[in-house]
Amino acid sequence: MLVPQDSQNPKGKEESPVSVQYAEAPPPAYEQPQVIAPPTIKAANYISVIRRLGEIKETFVLDPTLQLPLHMKPSNDKLHLNISALLGEVDADVYVVGTGTPQSGKTRIRVSSTLGTTKLVLRAPHSQSRAPMAVSVRAHLGEVNLLLPRSFRGPLRMSAALGDVTLSKGLRAASTKFGDNQMFVGEWSQAETGEAVWSGDEAHVESTMGTVYVGYDDETKKS
Repeated sequence: MLVPQDSQNPKGKEESPVSVQYAEAPPPAYEQPQVIAPPTIKAANYISVIRRLGEIKETFVLDPTLQLPLHMKPSNDKLHLNISALLGEVDADVYVVGTGTPQSGKTRIRVSSTLGTTKLVLRAPHSQSRAPMAVSVRAHLGEVNLLLPRSFRGPLRMSAALGDVTLSKGLRAASTKFGDNQMFVGEWSQAETGEAVWSGDEAHVESTMGTVYVGYDDETKKS
């Protein structure tokens, strides 16, 4: 016997659709990318490149814990990396390698140019596997670009007397602002608020006549 189709729903009511919900998996946690230095460049310490005329465009592998023979140690051993150009641009890509803490306590890096654009791309592993970094990037007449590793955690001070200061989207989201062009990148603990001298990472970026841009090394400048 054939059963009429309407008899299956005698009251003629429309059946409500069944709602099925799927639990969304949480987004994967961000992982600090592993720093792999170019295998063709040997690690060095107390690197100094000073040029009066011409640009400096080079990749460096810096190991601040590397010990040098006494007769090769520079007289100014307070800087592990010093790059300076008088008339020319600076474009430095620096890989920080090695574990442990140098005798100075921090890995000290200074990059500067008197006339020309100054750019430093800094790549470093997680802060727990390296020494704190003290970074200084300056230009007198020209723009300054600093790209920090994601592992950077500490105060960031910026200054542009005649120019704009711009931060990338990612760096703005990871920072807490304290006054004009001063901020702390990353989180800090209450135990650190009583420290008279900061023992972690720190960076100072300055241009007398030019713009300043600071971001992360894995971001594009347009972000």
